[in-house]
Amino acid sequence: MLNENDKYQDELANIMNAIADSVLEMADEEIREELNEEEGNTEVVRQILLNSVTACRQKKLREARKQYEKNIFSFQETKFAMPESPDEKRQLIQAMLGNLAAQNQVRVTAQFREFENLPDEDLDGVLRQIYALQSAEKADDNQ
Repeated sequence: MLNENDKYQDELANIMNAIADSVLEMADEEIREELNEEEGNTEVVRQILLNSVTACRQKKLREARKQYEKNIFSFQETKFAMPESPDEKRQLIQAMLGNLAAQNQVRVTAQFREFENLPDEDLDGVLRQIYALQSAEKADDNQ
C-alpha cells in the first residue's frame, strides 16, 4: 500500500517522464526556437525571483525592527518614580539588581559593577534600564 509521499513521488516521476518524452519528440528546430524565446525572459524571471527571495528574507528583519522601535518607544514613554539623591539612586540600583539576580542570575550581568564609580548623570539611565528589565521579566513570567 502506497503512502501519501510515495503517491506524490510517483506523480512527480510521471510528470517528469512526460516532459522528457515531449522534449525527445521535438525536432531540433523546435528546441532552438524554445531556447531563443526563453533567453530574453531568463534575466527578467531571475530578477523577479531574486527580488521575491530578498523581500521574503527581509520580512522578518522588518518585523523585528518594527518590534524593536515599538519597545524603544514604550521604554522612553514609561514614567518611573526616581529617588532624588545620587546615593539613594545607587542603593536602589543595588537592591533592584539583587532582586533580579535572585530571580534569574543568568540574565543579570551588571550585578557586580562598582556603581559608586558611576557618574551621577548616568544613574537615571541605569535605573530606567533596570525598571525596563524588571518589566520584561514580569511580562515573560505572565506568558
